[in-house]
Parts: sequence; C-alpha cells; structure tokens
Amino acid sequence: MSNRAQAFIVLIIMCGWILWFIYYFFIANVGDLIVDVWNQSKVQISLDWEFGNKQEDTCDGKCIFKWISPVNYTITASKEGYKNETLQFKLERNEIKNLKFVLKKQVELSEIIKSAWDKIMELKYKKYLENASQDNEGLNREVLWIFEGKLVSIDKSKWFHIFSFDGSEEKSLFFQDEAKVEKTSYNQYDWIINYSIWGDNLIFDIWEKMSYKLNISSNVEFVKKSWTDDKYIIMANDWSYLYSAITNDFTKNTLFDDFIVLDNGKILWLIKKDSKDKLSLLNFTSNQKNKLILHNVESRDRKIIYELDWIVSFLLSKDGNINYVDASWKMYNLKQLEIE
Repeated sequence: MSNRAQAFIVLIIMCGWILWFIYYFFIANVGDLIVDVWNQSKVQISLDWEFGNKQEDTCDGKCIFKWISPVNYTITASKEGYKNETLQFKLERNEIKNLKFVLKKQVELSEIIKSAWDKIMELKYKKYLENASQDNEGLNREVLWIFEGKLVSIDKSKWFHIFSFDGSEEKSLFFQDEAKVEKTSYNQYDWIINYSIWGDNLIFDIWEKMSYKLNISSNVEFVKKSWTDDKYIIMANDWSYLYSAITNDFTKNTLFDDFIVLDNGKILWLIKKDSKDKLSLLNFTSNQKNKLILHNVESRDRKIIYELDWIVSFLLSKDGNINYVDASWKMYNLKQLEIE
C-alpha cells in the first residue's frame, strides 16, 4: 500500500474519531445541570470540566447549564461577603442533575479601638492628676479602662481604691484599707473589677456598688454578668463557673472554657486550642485552633461555626454584638457569625 493511501486511511480514522467524540460528548449523551443557590442573588458560578473547558454564569436564585458533556466537573459558587463553596461531581449520560448551594457568610474580624472621645478623656484625666494638690495625689493611679466615655482607675499603693472620672472630677467608688492587691482585671462591658487579696478572689460590681468574695480557690482570670442579675460567669485557669451572689455557691462547667447566651436562646461556647480534654469529651478533633461552638439547647445539636488561630481569652456580648478578648487584652468584634 502506498504512503498516500496509508495517510488517507489514517486521516479517515482520525476524522471518524473526532466525529465520534463530538457526537458522544456534545450531541448524543449531553445532559443538563440545574444549580440552586437558595434565593441568593448575584452568585457567581464557575463550572470546570476535566478536559479544560470552563463555563461561567451569574445565578439569581437558580440557573441552568444546558447541553453539557457527561464528564467529571468541578463547580464553585462565590459571592462577595460569603465563603466560596466547591463541589466535584460526574454528569452521567443524558442526566439532569440538581445541585444546591447554601453559602455561608464570611466572618468579619475587626479590632475595637479607642474612640476619639475616649482618647480626649484619657488626656483630661492625665491633666487632672497633674493638678492634684495633696501629696502628689494620683501619681499611683492606674487606668483600668476607658469605654464609651467612662473612665475607671485604681490606686494600689497602700490600699485598694477604685475611682471613676467623668471628665471634670474624680469620684471614689470603693475603698479597702490595708489590702495588698495581687492582681486585677476589669470587664469594661459589665463594669466589674476582679481582684485578689491575700489569696482570696473578689469582685466589685460597679453598677451594683457591691463587693463579693468568691468561694472559688482557682486562679480567677475574668468575670462577667450572666443572663440573670444575681449570677456571674467566672473564667478561671481550670474551668468556667456560674457563680451566685445570693447563695455564694457555683456550678462548674467542664465542657468549655467560656460561653455567652445569645438572644435566640442558643449558647455560644469557647473551647481554647490547648483544652484537649474538653475537645475530646465533645468528640471534636484538636487542630491547634480556638473553636466557637454553637449549642442548641432544645435539640442539643452542637457545631463549630468559627475557628481562630491565635489565643482567645474571653467572649463578650453587648447589644447583639459578639466580641472576644485576646491574650494581650485587645478586643475584636466578630460580625456575620452563623448563629441562627
């Protein structure tokens, strides 16, 4: 057989293979893909198939990819402010396939910084202390926090003395004579000061103008109000406690390091990344990240809704906002957590 005849036969075979490929993948066995994004608008859909082709579309609730080949695909749904979702699937011959995407909001993390007014308040207080007349009064003051135009300070030189400052004058809030204060922390949201004297843990509630000695021997690190007026949430170096100011007793929580009760009745737990025993009790794997876990009291369902790499010390909630305090006492706001 001549070379020309051989070349002609090879050309026919190649053309036949190409025609078969086109017929099989693009005519005879094609299917449809229906993508449902649950009433979301302006969702970008990217459809990649295994031979390198790519299709894109913008979905408003639902979109359809018609007459696509029966091959393996990777599909990605994306929208600004939401997490990308990716799936892999195989479209069978003549199949009409339905896929559903439930996009989750991207959590926004932002540091809460002092307002301009808080900075002015701090300067006013510094000037006020400079002008104090009696034996250089005020030189031993320590500003605990400035929050929403309110300033609280302490004097630990010879006694434990708590002051407030309104921008013009200083007022005494609490005084304890001959008391050597070993450590102090302050919750500016609830206006609670936690301090230790002679090994005892105490708190002073500025709003209530009451001091309580805690019947807890652990090293107390932070205190905040609970959902009832007479109870406080105590974070210690070992567990978290629900403390009653009326009965002076407590309930120890061994499953989590901190928690807040949300407006919808669910509970948001914090489990720190070094709390391996707590993670094990809840059947969550340890991946060196701090976990926020949403606990549904009615159904008892628990799910991880957010993870943080760096140290989270405490959770705070005010006016529906969820915040956390890190190891350096910086405060951050968490927006768009999936808490419903």
